Amino acid sequence: MSLLSKIPIYDLPQGSIKKLDGSTNNKFWILQSDSEANESALQTFLEKILQAIDLDPNKNLCLFSLSPDEDSSLSSLLETVTTPKTIIIFGLSPGNLGMSTRFLPYHLFKLKGNTFLLCDELRSIQSDSNKKRDLWDSLQKVKG
Repeated sequence: MSLLSKIPIYDLPQGSIKKLDGSTNNKFWILQSDSEANESALQTFLEKILQAIDLDPNKNLCLFSLSPDEDSSLSSLLETVTTPKTIIIFGLSPGNLGMSTRFLPYHLFKLKGNTFLLCDELRSIQSDSNKKRDLWDSLQKVKG
C-alpha cells in the first residue's frame, strides 16, 4: 500500500454560480438561490433593500444565483477578480459556496480581503420585522 493511497480524496464543488446582471468588477456582489432569483415579488423586495442603502443594481452591483441543492465554489469566482468585494448572501449556506467556515447571520466577516454578510432567505426577511431590522443594521455597516 503506497503512502498516497492513505491521503483522503475530496470532491470539489461542481455547482454553477450563474451571473444574472452586472459586472464582476463591481464592488458589491449579491448571491441568492435560483428559486428566489426567479420570483419577481422577491426581486422587487431586494431592489427596495438596495435602494434604501443607495446601491444601484445598474452601477455598482453584480447579481448571482445558484441552487441551494448543489455546492459551488465561490473562491474560484473570486480568483477571477483583483479588487476586494462586499458579498451579501441571501438564503445560502457557506457550504453551498464551497466554504468550510461558519458565519453568524447578519454579522460582517472578512476573509482574504473580502467582506461577507450572510443573511436569511429574502422570503423569510420579508415576513419578519426582526430579520428586517437585523439586515438593516448590517447593511448600514456595509455602506459605513
